[in-house]
Amino acid sequence: EQIRAREQALLRRFVDGVKEVEGVTLYGNPDLDWRTGIQSLNIRDYDSGEVADELAYHYEIYTRAGAHCAPLMHRALGTEGTGAVRFSMSHFNTEAEIDEAVRAVHEIAEG
Repeated sequence: EQIRAREQALLRRFVDGVKEVEGVTLYGNPDLDWRTGIQSLNIRDYDSGEVADELAYHYEIYTRAGAHCAPLMHRALGTEGTGAVRFSMSHFNTEAEIDEAVRAVHEIAEG
């Protein structure tokens, strides 16, 4: 229960930090109480692999990009061509790491 609470708190911190960023599209149930510490998103019309590379090379933030073995989900979301970038929050993450991820998303979205 403590691990779940920690992951949800980090997820909430991340979502609250990026949900109003122009050009960012968040996927998933908006009721974060029903979610695990995972958030998928896209930035503008950028390819998810390019966003993941930018996060890795310039910010040392490692995400997963692409179709995530869920092609039907991507068809439903209209993201078959771009995939999505998946951030995973763990009880091992710190608030500072989440804040850095939020900052990176802001900077990438601003182009």
